[in-house]
Amino acid sequence: MLLLLSVRGGVPTSRTATPPPRTAADPERATTEIRARIAGHGARMIGALRQLAGVTGFEGYGDFMAKEIQVAVDCVDPRAQAEFWAEALGYRLPPAPEGEHPNSWAAITDPDGKGPRIYFQKVPDAKPATKNRLHLDVRSAPGLTGDERMDVLEAECARLEALGAKRLYRLDSDEENEGIIVMNDPEDNIFCLD
Repeated sequence: MLLLLSVRGGVPTSRTATPPPRTAADPERATTEIRARIAGHGARMIGALRQLAGVTGFEGYGDFMAKEIQVAVDCVDPRAQAEFWAEALGYRLPPAPEGEHPNSWAAITDPDGKGPRIYFQKVPDAKPATKNRLHLDVRSAPGLTGDERMDVLEAECARLEALGAKRLYRLDSDEENEGIIVMNDPEDNIFCLD
């Protein structure tokens, strides 16, 4: 027997329910379905309790929601970096907000809302000569392999070089990994065509 909690009219209530029995034909499936139902009810209950407690931003699923991220990039020329990456990724670059210095920062967004926002912030100095600890993999040939993959990556490399990127080197496929091309953006931040 399960104890189910719910919120009706702002007041938490409870009731009991008997889960469907396991069937002789597929006991594992029945157990999995019961566990999924319990998890779903628990997530909704946490969300309802948080609402009652005045906690906002967790409507429906409590702490079970994925967090949205933004990628932040330090750079000397935020607008130029944003223009390059908007073109490279097919992102949108809105005009600078009124009253803001047009090059103190810039941000680009995925027009389909699937990818993260990328925020470019002005820093006083160019990137140090040390290796990046974070880089972007630009998924230019997902699902492709062999020569077909590398032809697509080479074409994308040429397009990005025309926009100011620099080719560093190509890693051909081996027995474990598909090939990639490693590049620098216009301010020498490393990224990979994958």
